[in-house]
Amino acid sequence: MAAKVRKQFLLDPELLRKAREYLRAKTDTETVERALKAVAIDDELYALQADIAREGVEIVDVYGRLEK
Repeated sequence: MAAKVRKQFLLDPELLRKAREYLRAKTDTETVERALKAVAIDDELYALQADIAREGVEIVDVYGRLEK
C-alpha cells in the first residue's frame, strides 16, 4: 500500500453522505478513497478500450466514453 498523505478538503456534506451511502463505506475517508479509485479504474478502462479500438476491433460504446 502506498504511503498516506494528510489533506484537508471542504466538501458538500450532503454529497459526501450520498456517496458514503452509495458506496456503503464506513467512514468519510473510505468514501473518498473508494471514489478516487473508481475514477482511476475508469480512466484505465478507457485507455484499454481506446487501445483495442485502434487495433481495429469494433466496440459498441453505449455510454459515449470513447468520444473523449
